[in-house]
Amino acid sequence: MKLKSLATFLLITLLISWVSWGVLIVLTYIVTLSGPIGFLIFGIGGIGPAVAAVLVQEKRTPRAIIDFTFSGNHKAVPILVLFCILLTITVFFSSRELNPDTPLYHLPILIITMTFIGGGLEELGWRGIMQPTLEKALPFPVAVLLTSAV
Repeated sequence: MKLKSLATFLLITLLISWVSWGVLIVLTYIVTLSGPIGFLIFGIGGIGPAVAAVLVQEKRTPRAIIDFTFSGNHKAVPILVLFCILLTITVFFSSRELNPDTPLYHLPILIITMTFIGGGLEELGWRGIMQPTLEKALPFPVAVLLTSAV
């Protein structure tokens, strides 16, 4: 991917995220948005990097998008599973006041869902587009630090 595509990716990402979150901020001052509408607007902003990653791909067929999404290091899957288990255990033992409306057995499902959807979708853009593009022009540690800073 070229630096021009990286600039396009960043522009689309920031437009989606900042416009969504800006609208949410403005609407929060007008009405209380603690329900599904506020969560939806917040979520749209959060998937900005994933949407932008798909939009800057040369091929945008369903197969190409699936290949791009799952083209990562498959050796990292056990580490991800371990992370989900440790996160579940940590939240379980550190939460002195659990939400009584959420059954305890839902906790692992919620954590795994948030790991993949809450943060995982962003990585399609940051680590799938930005970091590899920067690695072509910069040393690896610099590319990682710059991606992390952004």
